[in-house]
Amino acid sequence: MREILTAASAAGVAVAFGSPIGGVLFAIEEMSHNFTNKTMWQSFVCALVATFTLSVGRMRDALDRSHTYQHVLRALHSS
Repeated sequence: MREILTAASAAGVAVAFGSPIGGVLFAIEEMSHNFTNKTMWQSFVCALVATFTLSVGRMRDALDRSHTYQHVLRALHSS
């Protein structure tokens, strides 16, 4: 259970600051009493996936906004 909590805290800090390695370092320093390589890798993978998911969501939002913006410009230009 402690390993899952460490990985989850690494993901949260990684997403908040956009830094997967920073999330892992925070989680190991603050959350883990006995440091193992397994915990480090689980935390890193969890933080990396969370940061990647956030960046994909941001790109998707940006594409949706630019697409909507182009439709508004075309509508204004044609009228």
